[in-house]
Parts: sequence; C-alpha cells; structure tokens
Amino acid sequence: MLFRSGFEAQPDTKARGIQTIYYNPSFTPGTQIGRDAALPMKILVNVIVPVVKLFAPINTPELAGQALADLASGRVAPPAGHHYASLVKKKLTWPSISALAADNGARDAAWTDSEKLLASVGG
Repeated sequence: MLFRSGFEAQPDTKARGIQTIYYNPSFTPGTQIGRDAALPMKILVNVIVPVVKLFAPINTPELAGQALADLASGRVAPPAGHHYASLVKKKLTWPSISALAADNGARDAAWTDSEKLLASVGG
C-alpha cells in the first residue's frame, strides 16, 4: 500500500483514529498469483511445494485471509511502534521496515510513478 506524505502521520488521520498497518502475506501458494509464471516456477509451486508442506510450515490462502481480517478488524493489534505485519511460516510477525521503505522520497516517487502508470492505462 502506498500512502502519500506519511498518511498515518496526517493530523486528520490521527484525529479520526485511523491506524495504518502494512500487510505482507509472504509466500502463500494456492492464491493463483503466479498463474502467469514461467514453467519452472509453476513446477516448483505445483510439484515441490506440496511435498515441502508435509515437513515445513507454509502459509495457506485461508490463513493469509484470516490474518488480514484480524488486522483489519482490530482483533490483532501491532506492538507499539510497528506498522508492518508479515505472515512468515504461518505466524504473524512484526519486522522493522527497511531503510528504503522508510524513505519518503522513494515513497513519493513510487506514488508519482503509480499515478502515471494508471493514467496511461485509463485508470
């Protein structure tokens, strides 16, 4: 999600009690996100992942959706100072954001680029 100019820090947002949480469902096979992937990736996901799931915790679409619903409804709240949730090996974690993610210049450039791309496709 991109929020221009520090969305969560805007006075109107704070006054209305809106909290911003960024969510990453991580690797979650079964979502069809990779349906257009190259053949080697499709083989990995469709043949190897089912075997790996027998021995290692791998996210499911249901679990990723439940985590998102819990975050959106407030049933799960971030620890103080954290705004980024990531589902890793079936567990919701609260990693620190990278320097790039905290860079306001990069955020604004991504926003501007997104606006241009949307305008070019009629969005």
